[in-house]
Amino acid sequence: MIIFKTLKKFLYENRKEYITGIAFLIFIDILQLLIPMIYKSFADAYQQTTLDGDGIILYALLIIASGLSIGTGRFMWRIKIHSVARKAEYHLRDRIFSKLLTLTPTFYNENSAGDLMALATNDVNAIRMTVGMGIVLLVDSSLMIVLSIGMMLKTLGLSLTLLSLSLMPIIVIFVAWYGKRIHIKFRQVQDSFGEVSDDAREIFSGIRIVKANAADELFIDKFQRASKKNFDANISMVKYQAFFRPFIMFVSASCFFIILLFGGRAVINRTISLGDFSSAIMYLNLLVWPLMAFGMIISQYQRGSASMERINELLDVVPDIIDPQPNAEKMTIEKIEFKNVSFKYAGSENLALEDISFTLERGKTLAIIGSTGSGKSTIINLLLRLYDLEEGQGEILINGIPIRECSIKATRDDIGAVLQESFLFSMTIGDNIAFSEEGQYDHDDVVAAAKTAAVHSNIIDFPDQYDTVLGERGVTLSGGQRQRTAIARALFRNPEVLIFDSSFSAVDTETEDEILNNLQDDFDKKAIILVSHRISTVKDADEILVMDDGKIIERGNNDELIALNGLYKELNDKQQLEKIIEEMEA
Repeated sequence: MIIFKTLKKFLYENRKEYITGIAFLIFIDILQLLIPMIYKSFADAYQQTTLDGDGIILYALLIIASGLSIGTGRFMWRIKIHSVARKAEYHLRDRIFSKLLTLTPTFYNENSAGDLMALATNDVNAIRMTVGMGIVLLVDSSLMIVLSIGMMLKTLGLSLTLLSLSLMPIIVIFVAWYGKRIHIKFRQVQDSFGEVSDDAREIFSGIRIVKANAADELFIDKFQRASKKNFDANISMVKYQAFFRPFIMFVSASCFFIILLFGGRAVINRTISLGDFSSAIMYLNLLVWPLMAFGMIISQYQRGSASMERINELLDVVPDIIDPQPNAEKMTIEKIEFKNVSFKYAGSENLALEDISFTLERGKTLAIIGSTGSGKSTIINLLLRLYDLEEGQGEILINGIPIRECSIKATRDDIGAVLQESFLFSMTIGDNIAFSEEGQYDHDDVVAAAKTAAVHSNIIDFPDQYDTVLGERGVTLSGGQRQRTAIARALFRNPEVLIFDSSFSAVDTETEDEILNNLQDDFDKKAIILVSHRISTVKDADEILVMDDGKIIERGNNDELIALNGLYKELNDKQQLEKIIEEMEA
């Protein structure tokens, strides 16, 4: 049970509901054991010819009253215990989601989204069943076994009871063997379900690419392979489960044979009464369900423990980056410094950055230009602390303080970053810009941000304007509109640092010029970082870093870099020529 340590505090806090539910369960079990006693008394009275019409009515009323009481008790334990199980489901999902938000991109690079989704759905559901129905079955079957055997001892005596139950040790041995193997099978089922979820998520997320490239058959085959693996794991598990009940039934039938053989002789020899014999058979019959229930208990427990293992593996992950001041107030960033920064991603042998140094102050604009894979976005990732430097990899300072000592939340609150992927959520355009729910934002501020990002005119063309609900990943908008909406989102927060990481790649040069002109006042008041492969985007920056293969190979303003006659000049000439050709073709 140590594997369920994650739920220890939760179960303790909800102990009253559990105890109440279990109390009703015990009450029901005792009533169920009284019913054979009623039948025993009825049989003895009939055998002794002391039964009359009033007696029959009395016995019938007792059975009806017992049935009503059992039904009421079952209703009550279901309300109590299943409500706790549902709370456990809610509690675990909340913990999983909260934990996932503390983890860095390194974790997500190593773990698939589909498998993580399976944790919050399939695995959590398995645990709900374990702490709900699993507990009910455990208490119910254990109590019924103990009480039924006790009543058999009372009616049959020690010798006949031991003889009737002589085959039970076989079940104990079988249950131990079954439990170990079914756990492995359940873990395989849960892991393979995670693979199915991941494949489905990936295919549906990229459905337009699949359709555009007529790759339906390729991905159908890919999904079928994952689904077949899950199917095979389930079939393997079902084979074990299918063997359990017939085995228990066979052992139970053998026990009935023994009690009929030896108990019947005892009745003939008048060692026990017919009523005692009848009630003993009923008690033995009551044992059959708990014995079969133990198979369900083991299956449910092993499934729950396999799922709990997977969830614990997530909850036990130590975040790569921990906020030293999670409750710090918002800071004002005046100065950013990179000092001899070198960095490589986990699992990579090559440096993504090598000996990078620069300083950026408020009111200044820093531009970074270079080819794909030159390390531009890595600088942004480090500044946002999506990744951290290790010892000996240089230093990043915010207002002269090492970034590791600064509050992550406070730092990010003062940075408005528009990253390469303009990700929008399935909510209204206004809520996407303000990062709010159900229109809880200042409409004028949202409109102002949208106007600066040159997307306001597009938004008001929609019938619902800022209340337009976007499709998944913002598919309602074009690529350029999504990018400009993401820019508006960064501007809405009015941060002291603005980062544009290839944020104009999906807009034409005229719209880009409009946005940059709208941002001119911000350029004079804030610290700006422009990351681009377009010279037109970066040419007015106070300092431009030209990067290649993780290194700064040139630096200076536009005129200084043109005069160097290096890579920057080469890029400038190439883009100027492309512009001339486009104008001629137009």
